[in-house]
Amino acid sequence: MNSAIVIFAITPFTETLTETLVDQLYVIFFADFLTTPLMRFLDIGGVLNRFVFAKKAQTQGKMDSYFNGTAYNIAERYTDITKTLFLAFFYAAIFPAAYIFCLASLATTFFVDKYALLRVWRQQGKIGESISKVSRFFLVVALCAHVVMSSYWWSGFPF
Repeated sequence: MNSAIVIFAITPFTETLTETLVDQLYVIFFADFLTTPLMRFLDIGGVLNRFVFAKKAQTQGKMDSYFNGTAYNIAERYTDITKTLFLAFFYAAIFPAAYIFCLASLATTFFVDKYALLRVWRQQGKIGESISKVSRFFLVVALCAHVVMSSYWWSGFPF
């Protein structure tokens, strides 16, 4: 919500369709599409653990601890997805390409997370359903924001 609401708050209504706002949205969507999944895919910390720190370990137990996999947080994964959807829905009326960028971002996130879940991340204990319930609530909030903001943008037409 910070990405969408802060940009909305600092941009005057008469400058909504300027190149500055479109460029800011493009940069945020591009970072969601490429930068974040690429950093997760490269797993620099895990590579350093396996190929640098494990070689210098003094005991077998310490060396084995470097091969456990990278820790992850499922709530962070839900938050990234919800953030991308909220930003796309918030600005979809004035930046229709947000749907395309959101689709590309969610697709790359899915495939990178699938790879990381099966190959990179360490196993965690069972996680309850509370995170998915909270995420569903925020997806409804994002949809409501889409309806409200679309009517807001269209009420100010023509820019």
